[in-house]
Amino acid sequence: MMRVQTRKVYLSLLLCFAGSLGGFCTAQEGAAQESGQDSSEATLNKIVNSVNAAPGERVRALIDLSRRYQDKGFKRKALPLLEEAQRYSSQVSPLGQQEISIAMGSLLYDLGSYAEALNILLPVLEATSAEVSGMRVSVLNELGMVYGALNNTSESASFFAEGVTTAGKLTDQLFQAKLLANQSRVLISVAKLDNLFASLSQLHAVLDQLPASRAKAELLISAANLYRSAYWYFDFSADWMMRGYANLIEAGDIARQNRDTRLLSYARGYLARLYEDDKSYSEALAISREAAFHANSIQSYESAYLWEWQIGRIQNSLGERENAVTSYQQAIETLEHVR
Repeated sequence: MMRVQTRKVYLSLLLCFAGSLGGFCTAQEGAAQESGQDSSEATLNKIVNSVNAAPGERVRALIDLSRRYQDKGFKRKALPLLEEAQRYSSQVSPLGQQEISIAMGSLLYDLGSYAEALNILLPVLEATSAEVSGMRVSVLNELGMVYGALNNTSESASFFAEGVTTAGKLTDQLFQAKLLANQSRVLISVAKLDNLFASLSQLHAVLDQLPASRAKAELLISAANLYRSAYWYFDFSADWMMRGYANLIEAGDIARQNRDTRLLSYARGYLARLYEDDKSYSEALAISREAAFHANSIQSYESAYLWEWQIGRIQNSLGERENAVTSYQQAIETLEHVR
């Protein structure tokens, strides 16, 4: 009964939360970075600013930097980096040109510029039509996302299906899991329940076979949120919620082992959300504060504002109105860093 009554209340919040994980699910994403300017990022900036860098090396660095900004929520900062990479496209190999196009298509999707994304991605699809390659899987994933956003579910499903099959031929289970997670997100948005159950079941099975890694932790977090959506909106069994708990605990353990503070913040924050769902407000508040602390310690504002707002929501549920208002105001101030 509670799930039916609260479904409308949680709908907009869950969609917002799903959007915040978009950076975890792009097929071309890199591993989450622990700090805003770690040694790898400093190295990339050095390459970009070097007059002696070869075109291919510079393009690779520009793409990697843009993805890091994109993952952190600074999408507008990522755009000029990819535009610079495009200016070097005539000086790199066809594979390099395709990688630039896929990176730009992914960013345009994130920015909501779907027609522009299609204009860039479809030529890559045609160029890789005879291939069984990671590049082919990448463009299929991005096109599945774009057509899903355009509510063209038949095209979206077709691209995802081919992507999952192609990744299977490459024996790349990580790629398969990414495609299945993105496919499931589209199916949730259009309430394709039969297909959704099959997609989530396959995702769960593939995740079980993956070795521990940062990339797996990101997917565990994404999957946990998908399981939660399936439970709340579509009356999936409570087993899916238990899988969500298990995913987030495992993701947190992996993040700690890798000393990945940003990833730990997401694992703890979304775990707190499950406790909040269960009305275990004391536990939810403590874990949310931990998540916000981790995010703010590395200036990961795109996640910090989520947990600060979540803290306010939990405080409001506890009847702590003044504290809730303070937390909401803090979240709004934090969000200004992302805009």
